[in-house]
Amino acid sequence: PVLWWIHEDRSVWKSFYQDTQKEFHEINTLEWMDRLEVLGVSEIAKEAFNYFYPSVIERILPFGIPDRFENENTGKPEFAHNKIVFAVTAGFSIYKGQSVLVEAVKKLSIQEKEAIEIWFIGPSGQNKQELEDICTEKDNMKFLGLLSHEEIIGILPQIDVLVCPSLIETMSMSTIEGMMFEKLCIATDMTGIAEYIDDGKNGFVVKANDSNKLAECMSWIINNRRKWEPIRKEARKTFENEFILERFGQRLEEELNNCQEKFYENTINVSSTIS
Repeated sequence: PVLWWIHEDRSVWKSFYQDTQKEFHEINTLEWMDRLEVLGVSEIAKEAFNYFYPSVIERILPFGIPDRFENENTGKPEFAHNKIVFAVTAGFSIYKGQSVLVEAVKKLSIQEKEAIEIWFIGPSGQNKQELEDICTEKDNMKFLGLLSHEEIIGILPQIDVLVCPSLIETMSMSTIEGMMFEKLCIATDMTGIAEYIDDGKNGFVVKANDSNKLAECMSWIINNRRKWEPIRKEARKTFENEFILERFGQRLEEELNNCQEKFYENTINVSSTIS
């Protein structure tokens, strides 16, 4: 029995499959694909795979992560300067949408800009100079660079809002970790995590690649601090209900059993046909 767990969006799969289908012709048949049990990590991943192999993926399998919230100091250190900290945790690229966030900040009022800091966490790659120039020009923007996962977990208590401005992304680990730490989370409608966010209830969903909508969302957060608490608590509940490691273990065990049953069912059918 073989279980495939797909995590990629169509922007990656398109080039990947164009090459794969040329190299491995046997994969191009549904008969070959029927030997597998294929799952997507989200609806976006599912749709990306089914674009090439229609109706192969029927279910999704979200991942889970260890709960670190109770084991960390959740107080906000002094060096955050009492400003509202918005953070993006991702490598700097066009698909991750950091430039959309920068444009959104430009649309805020002077008072709103003075009330916030924007932290970019992650590798800059070939865009290092561009990102450093942005952060140098803007006093409220900081480039923290590439941090280890432990370092990111360590500074999460200092962050107020996790932003996932991606143009497309099947799932967002940083957003899930934000929910784990009771943070306000903003994701775009082209991210898999958006499937679990009820806008304004346990987080916020904005249109992808729309700096106006992102600016509106940021403005609401800046000007409504007293309304944060219930949203933060609901975010934590979403993590506990959907992404805690034990929940993932239950789902995975169910899918492994389904995979095994499908394998033996197909084996019996093949044997009957041969007979």
